[in-house]
Amino acid sequence: MSLDRLKRGRGPVMVKTVAGTVFLVLISSVYSMVKIQKRGIDVGGVVNPTDQVLMAKHLLEATLMGNNSLFLELCFCFGLLFC
Repeated sequence: MSLDRLKRGRGPVMVKTVAGTVFLVLISSVYSMVKIQKRGIDVGGVVNPTDQVLMAKHLLEATLMGNNSLFLELCFCFGLLFC
């Protein structure tokens, strides 16, 4: 019972911290993709295979984070709706 009282009220702080961290990682992936694209444009439109692999990795990472955050948001909304 006392542990429940101790943890009460910390949920919003935890959610904001996790959301901020995921947002920063997402922005970092997007920034890296833009940097790789600009490097390819500066070279003359030719992107080397290493940059292609890195671009695919960052694109996959950003897509999965976006899909995961949308899924969690939907679960949260429906959870509040059906409580």
